[in-house]
This record gives sequence, C-alpha cells and structure tokens, in this order.
Amino acid sequence: MGIPSYFLHIVKRHPAILKKIALLGANVDNFYADCNGIIYNAVYETVMGTKNIDVYEAEIILSVCNKIQTYIEMFQPKEKIIIAFDGVAPVAKLNQQRERRYKSWLTGDLQKRIDKNNATNNANKPNKNSNKNLNTVNQNPDTSAIWNTSSITPGTAFMNKLHTFVTAHFKSNPKVIVSSSCESGEGEHKIFQYIRDFPDAHKNQTTIIYGLDADLIMLCLNHLHISERIFLYRETPEFLKTVDRTLDETCQYFVDIPDLAQSIIKYMNCMHDNCGQVSEKIEFQNEKCRMFDYIFICFMLGNDFMPHFPAVNIRTTGIDTLLEAYRQTIGCKPGEYLICSKGHAVPSDPLPIFEGMGQRGAVSLCMLGTVGSLVYINWTNYKVFVEYLANNEDSLFRQEYKKRDRLQQQQLLHSSNNSKSYPNPETNFATSVEISDIVSEWSNDELPSSIDELNMCPIRYRNKEKQINPFTNNWERRYYETLFHIKMTASECKKICTNYLEGMEWTFKYYSSGCVDWRWSYNYHYPPLLKDLLQFIPDSKCYNFLEVKAPDPIRDVVQLCYVLPRPSLHLLPPKIVDKLLKRCDPESLYTTNHRVNWSFCKFFWECHTEMPHLDLNMLESICSD
Repeated sequence: MGIPSYFLHIVKRHPAILKKIALLGANVDNFYADCNGIIYNAVYETVMGTKNIDVYEAEIILSVCNKIQTYIEMFQPKEKIIIAFDGVAPVAKLNQQRERRYKSWLTGDLQKRIDKNNATNNANKPNKNSNKNLNTVNQNPDTSAIWNTSSITPGTAFMNKLHTFVTAHFKSNPKVIVSSSCESGEGEHKIFQYIRDFPDAHKNQTTIIYGLDADLIMLCLNHLHISERIFLYRETPEFLKTVDRTLDETCQYFVDIPDLAQSIIKYMNCMHDNCGQVSEKIEFQNEKCRMFDYIFICFMLGNDFMPHFPAVNIRTTGIDTLLEAYRQTIGCKPGEYLICSKGHAVPSDPLPIFEGMGQRGAVSLCMLGTVGSLVYINWTNYKVFVEYLANNEDSLFRQEYKKRDRLQQQQLLHSSNNSKSYPNPETNFATSVEISDIVSEWSNDELPSSIDELNMCPIRYRNKEKQINPFTNNWERRYYETLFHIKMTASECKKICTNYLEGMEWTFKYYSSGCVDWRWSYNYHYPPLLKDLLQFIPDSKCYNFLEVKAPDPIRDVVQLCYVLPRPSLHLLPPKIVDKLLKRCDPESLYTTNHRVNWSFCKFFWECHTEMPHLDLNMLESICSD
C-alpha cells in the first residue's frame, strides 16, 4: 500500500513523467508483476450472485490469469517475466494487515446493513435493528462463510487454489517465474530482491514493473543504480483525467522513473527552485545517494510500517516541507548526504535465491538473501535535518490544525445542508470511540444513508485533536497522554524514540537490501514529536540500531491467526479455530468491537484501531501442536 496519496502527488507535480506505452515499442526485456492488486480487481469485476463459492473463486482465478496474460501480450518481454504474489509478510506489517482486514470487514458489514435499510425503508423509515451492537458475530454457517477479501491472505484455501492454477497456467512459458503466496515475502520485495541478485542482467535492460502500490515508485527509484531503464505501469485511465486533461484516456501510460529521478535530484541539489524540468542532465550514478536520501526522508510521511508525523502531512504540504528542510540543511552542501555509500562492498555469505533459472515453468523465488552493507545512514546529518524540522514543529502543527479546521467547517456545512441527522461534532464518541458507538450515534433511529458518512468521521469529529491544541502551553504533554495513553517520562520517551529510529533504519534496509529482522515492529500508532526524536539521534555517522538476524518468517497459518477478524476465522482449518478459541478469550482477543483513534487522519480507512495484543509465540504454539 505504501504512502497514502503519494502517486497522486507525484503525477500532479511531475506530469511529464507519464508517457504512452507505445513509445516503448518492442524494446521491453523484462515484465515483473506484483499481482495482488490484480486479484482485487478481479474480485471487484466478478459478480457472485447465487454462485457457490467454488464456482465464484474459479472465475476470479481465471480472470487473474487472463489479466496477467493480457499484460504479457501488451509488453511482449524478450527475457524474463515474474508473476509475484504476497507471501507471509514481516511482523512489521502484520498490525497494519490486521487493522486493514478488520476495517474491510466492518465497512462491508455496515454497507450491507445500509443497503438493506435503504431498500426496505426508502432511506427514511427507522430500522428497528439499526443500533444492533456490532460486537455480535453472526455464527450462522450459511452467512459466516460468505466470500470476502480476507481470503486474499497467504495460507487460505483460495490462495492455495490460485497458486496451483497460476503455476499450471504459465508452466509452458520458459520465461515465466511464478512466486506464489506459498513463498515468504511481499510480492514487490521479492521482485526487487531478484533484481538485486542479478544486477548484471538488469544493468542495460528495459524492465517494466506492474503494480498498484505507491511504494513501488520508491522501490523503482531505489534500484535505478542497478537497473537504469526501469519503468512503472499501472492502469489509471479514469484517474488520469483528474491529473491532466490533455492526456488521452483511451491510451495506456507508464511512469518514466529515470525522468522522475532526474527532476527530484535536481531539486534536492538546489539546482532550481521547483520540481520542473531543466535541460541539464545529471549522471545518476554520481548522485544515487541523493535519491536514497529522498526515499529515506519520505518514510516520515508514513508507510505500511511507520506512522506519519502529524506536522508533516502528505495530503497538505508534507513533501514540500521535507524537501525544503533537506535543501536548507543537506542539499546546499555538495557531497553531504543522509545515506552514504561505502563504495563497492558486496554482501557476505551470499545465498542462492533463485534456483532452476534455466528450467521451464515456475521456479522458487524466496526472499532469503543476506543483507549487504553497501550504504549506511549518516545519523549526524539526519540529526541536522531533524533539528531544522523540530525548530519549526510548533508552527507546522498549528498550520496543519488550521487546514483541518477549514475541512471540518466544510463538512459541518455539508451536514447542515443535508436533511439527514448527524451527531453533534462534540459528541462523546469523538473522544473515546468504540465501533459499536459509531452506528448508534448517527441518530436514535436510523443508520447513515451512505458509507461516506463513516469515512468522513475523522474530519467531522476531532475532540482528541482539540484536547491536544498546539495553540496553548504544554500541548506536547497532552499529545502523548491523548495519543499514547501514557504519562511521558524520560524512559518512555527514549523507548518510543528509539523504536522510531529503529523503524527508519529497518525500513530503509528493507527497501534497499532485504529484511534485517523478520520479527521487528514499530509498537505505536503515532510517532514521537520531532523535538523529542532529536534528543535520541546518535552523534555518529554510522550506527546500527538493529542486528541483522537470520531469516525467520512466521508460518502462513500463524499470520492468518494474527490478521483475520473473528467473522473470517472460518478461513482457518477447523482444528486450529477450535484450539485458538480454547486458548484465547474470544470476547477480548477476537472481539469485533474495538476502539478507534482517527486523530490527524482524513478518512476512516486511515484510522488506527486499538486492538488487543496477540502473542505470536502463543499463536505459533497453537499452530504447531
């Protein structure tokens, strides 16, 4: 998923990077597809109706294969094709997956109730069951097993069927490597592990990366020093109309990653005052560390592993704020970087990642490589960069509040013009909200008429943000009390800040050379304040917060136990469900009624769900018995 709205920002700021696929001609060597997005597209286009689940799943799988085949025929790659699906993810991503699947179930369940309410009552008559507590789980086997996107998780029967069918479907094509959900690692990271493992093969080849996740842009930029002709493709015809009216929505476009890198590096080097094109071309290999710096600071905008800083919001001026801070502190000093190269060091003890490359059909594509030491984080320079931001943190926070105040006023104006009754913006659930409160608080006798009303909650109800209030003294203390639920002490501050700095290091290494620790995670929903983070950045050019550990991914069945909401537990083997519910307290660990915190979010799907801790060791014990 990556950085929310990043793709929108990039194509609006750099419209010239969108180019027609026809310009590539017959010059594509490799086509590497991160295919999980294709599954979701196939699901949205396949109508279940009265079909049984087996027939429905077969139609989805066939649609996935047909879509992949269409892309292969579109680009006609001459060398290699990688078809990659997500396997088990590092623990750093599990909480995000757990929250996403819960919110997907919740919004789907609420949408069904809204549709039923609107259909039977013409969206005006009260529904007696509208205030039914969402904590009640429907255990009726005829409805609990209705198909939902939680099935698109490694280890489910559906993903196992997909593995079998896709492998067989492309077996006759000697160019194809299939990496299914049976192999550890996220799809996009397995693809770039392959590129890193075969740098000579990619140096002068043209490689097309397909995928919908925004972090693919970052990964492409991060590997230009290996593959200088790497481009990104995703279907965006409707989206393009909002970006540039001169684009032909009937044509297919790709993102020119090398051109994007040129523009970004020139701006970071203070070669011009905006991100427009200039005629002078730079030699990328001489400036690859500048590109690494860009990727590194963008982690502060949030991603699948780390939360964004409220003072640096990509939806407003977050990227501009980071880039200006960089230009003022690092970019204006030739030869100074946040990410520094150690020269031509090579990874130690290389492992064979891909076996059977000369064989026909699908081969293993496992993310089991060791991590090299080609680059390191210059913490001394990062401290200078963060100090600049920290000195402006109060002002940045207040600017963000003013923007959110304006958005809230727009929402309240919309509410007052709408005949539907909305909760008062000062309602109690704005400060301490449980999912069961959300439905019952819309009004006393009816559900919302649209799921959009749920999506707008973070802007409409902002009591937690109002409690923090950066316009009054001691707001920093209230920030931690409100969002972390702690009384901030020196030891707590160190723990949070160190965990965040670990995350910066972990994420950069994950993007650059592989997973240094499959069990590491950031343990909070929000980041520390920049002024606190500054105190714990090492005064060292090269310091490692994390040790490189041997690959230790969890099993897919353990991931399922961790990320599935209770209504989707039927996707687990029955004997595992029995043991799980005997060993765990289902009313606490697998409840469907969680607290949510949407402070500094724009949409409900971005909100943080305060879910009870699940012990991975306990889950592994249950699954191994």
